[in-house]
Amino acid sequence: MVAGDFDPAATLTKIRERFGPIPRQTPPAEPVDSEPEQQGERRVDVHHPAETESFQVGYKAPSAKSADAPVLDVLAKILSGGESSRLHQALVYELQIALDAGAGFQNRIQPGLFEVSVEMRPGKSASEGLAALDSVLAQLASEGPNPRELAKARNLLEADFVKGLKTNNGVGLQLGYYEHVFGDYHEMFKVLDRYRAVKAEDCRRVAKQVFDARRRTVATLVPEAETEAAK
Repeated sequence: MVAGDFDPAATLTKIRERFGPIPRQTPPAEPVDSEPEQQGERRVDVHHPAETESFQVGYKAPSAKSADAPVLDVLAKILSGGESSRLHQALVYELQIALDAGAGFQNRIQPGLFEVSVEMRPGKSASEGLAALDSVLAQLASEGPNPRELAKARNLLEADFVKGLKTNNGVGLQLGYYEHVFGDYHEMFKVLDRYRAVKAEDCRRVAKQVFDARRRTVATLVPEAETEAAK
């Protein structure tokens, strides 16, 4: 991928000189590396020296090419886009059981995860945090976002996307991503319209579908005292 202030004709000539002699090959078959449908919640505890408990939850989610991918991006901002987001307000401000809480959707070729991570306050347990998280997600799936939340999330995503195009490197990365993942870099120019088209009902529907405890994995960091050998 070439981006920046360059002479198109001269650059194209150089590309043809270096890559033109390579014979065209039959494209390989797309890899099939998605997992089977998950039928129940999975849990794992990681014992490691730490001051507080924390946990990470991964919900099975569709690929970046899914029509619901923009909705999941919006849901991530609603849940963790700043101090007014739902997770920060509920877990950090109101309940005061967590130091930090974040969420994000993995935009990948194959189906991935919608991830939520929470760092608990000293003396607070991961089980308390998970219960609070479940309550936040259940309410979002039941009621959907309010108009202010939805507008804020879409604005944040639009701002992030535009800021990412400020440098030549940023432009090159975006062009390469959409050419590689979607097979056409022109898809990059449809991103903002997709975000703007997300409605509250879309958020409610996708939240209900994705935030299913039977299709998630919960990893908990269990603090242990640091041994002399580890110091």
